Amino acid sequence: MALEPDYESLIGLDLLEHLDLTNNNLASMPGGFLCPLVNIASVNVSNNVILDLEHLGLSHRGEFKCNISLESLHVRNNGLKQVTPGALVSLHKLKVLDFSQNEVGVLFEEALKGLTHLEKLDVSHNRLTALPPKLFHFTKKLQNIQLANNTIGTIDLTVFTNLTNLQVSFLTSK
Repeated sequence: MALEPDYESLIGLDLLEHLDLTNNNLASMPGGFLCPLVNIASVNVSNNVILDLEHLGLSHRGEFKCNISLESLHVRNNGLKQVTPGALVSLHKLKVLDFSQNEVGVLFEEALKGLTHLEKLDVSHNRLTALPPKLFHFTKKLQNIQLANNTIGTIDLTVFTNLTNLQVSFLTSK
């Protein structure tokens, strides 16, 4: 049985800082579901069945994006197929993004748009075959990238150009 949270479930919890919804067979969250959590720092929805980041409850019917202070988002092991361009654009304070152990085959150039404070990205154990040249254009503070266990065949020479703070990058293959 899948967890189906109600749109109003989190109203009144504006002081909540950490939300862990792992292992709930969660496929999606209603539009605007996370919006009441103005002080939220971390959300973990790992080990569920979320197939698209558009279903994270970060916007309301596409009309507006949530204004939340999220710093850490974990979407590990969900069967996630893609990272829709713009799905994370409202997460200006996000520092850690983990969508490892999914089935992401393509990262679009604007997949990380708006993530100007991102420091750690884990996309290991996916199905990535390439990295777009401008993928990290918006993430100049990125320090740690984990790309291990993908099937990346080629990497454009300019893909890491903007990453002057990069300290660790794991590129091992399967």
